[in-house]
Amino acid sequence: MNKNFSGKNISGEMKNAIKNADTASLMSSLSAEDKKVLDTLLNDDARRQEFLSSPEAKAIISALFKGR
Repeated sequence: MNKNFSGKNISGEMKNAIKNADTASLMSSLSAEDKKVLDTLLNDDARRQEFLSSPEAKAIISALFKGR
């Protein structure tokens, strides 16, 4: 997963998918490596908590919910 995440790096297509809660589009836009990371986060409680506590996750969450 890109550790240099910035809301500015999100494509217009991905922003629309996020806005419309189009999870299929979001998932299809992930690389194989990112899909593997996401699968790990969904299935491993300890890793999920570690990720959600990271500055990167906080930046992602902030970008996703900005303007709501």
